[in-house]
Amino acid sequence: MKKQVVEKNKSIIEVNNITFSYENSNSKALDKVSLNITEGSYSCIVGHNGSGKSTLAKIIMGLLKPNSGKIKIKGLVMSPETIVEIRKNLGVVFQNPDNQFIGATVRDDIAFGLENRQVNPDMMDGIINRVSKVVGMNHLLDKEPQNLSGGQKQRVAVAGVLALESNIIIFDETTSMLDPRGKQEVKEIMVQLSKLPNKTIISITHDMEEVLSCDEVIVMRDSKFIGKYKPEVLFSQDHLIKENHLDLPFVYKLSKLINAKIPGIKPEFREAILVDEICQKHKLK
Repeated sequence: MKKQVVEKNKSIIEVNNITFSYENSNSKALDKVSLNITEGSYSCIVGHNGSGKSTLAKIIMGLLKPNSGKIKIKGLVMSPETIVEIRKNLGVVFQNPDNQFIGATVRDDIAFGLENRQVNPDMMDGIINRVSKVVGMNHLLDKEPQNLSGGQKQRVAVAGVLALESNIIIFDETTSMLDPRGKQEVKEIMVQLSKLPNKTIISITHDMEEVLSCDEVIVMRDSKFIGKYKPEVLFSQDHLIKENHLDLPFVYKLSKLINAKIPGIKPEFREAILVDEICQKHKLK
């Protein structure tokens, strides 16, 4: 499906001078943070533990109220009067897949949000079938949650968000508790969703392999916004990686090690390109 073209650089989320401290804390969890998130983008928020990335996500979700500053989503300033309308645009997939199920089956769980929105019951089956196909769970609609893998549970959570037609989908360290297969499944879903029309994807993550697939990387450190970068720009600047205590993607680290043995192999993020360069150097192609 071709992604709908949105106005270039149009912001869907605007964070303006946000400051926040947790109760009984002498330090700021967020300190005068200002940033924009582009409509239709796939953004990753990264940073070392305690950097403020999870707090920022909770404020965007409306789960925390900032001490000062404003946040605007789709043109609406977040307030007690607008929060219900704003949340119609937000869907969240949380960290622990076992804490997200409400229904007795996959079908029931996807239907729960629709029932809360008072969607016509005659329309529900069509919606459930459509969104379950998007995440590859249509063959498991009658399965009980306890019989699903972690990755499958997260895909069901994504289906529930899609059923409500949320424009903004936030993944809150969604892959951190999954095995490698589950992580890969969910990361592929995020990339797939980022190509759908009218979808803005935000992922709070420690997974640098995932970051390679996003459009914009938002870097947090010591409760402050450091900058927003393209993945290849961020990873190619050693000082940014060191100062912000970030890791490098495996393929990039491997390419740098290979460069020490095979001069001329450039640092590379994409596995296929790295393999091709190595083959060409050894005249294997």
